[in-house]
Amino acid sequence: MMTDLRTMSAPVDFDDMDKLTDQMFEWSRQHKLPVEDLLSKRHAILSRFRAGERQPERLFQGL
Repeated sequence: MMTDLRTMSAPVDFDDMDKLTDQMFEWSRQHKLPVEDLLSKRHAILSRFRAGERQPERLFQGL
């Protein structure tokens, strides 16, 4: 996924961050992965989220 610097540094709404956090915990539970693994990759996840991705499969897979 190609993103520009403006997209990567765009502010994220608090409610959106709350939803993203919920998705991270749900994904880690479903896939029996430590949530710390996702948290360690939060910059990549947040870049994808800021670029408009909302599907957990696309946010978290391949990290």
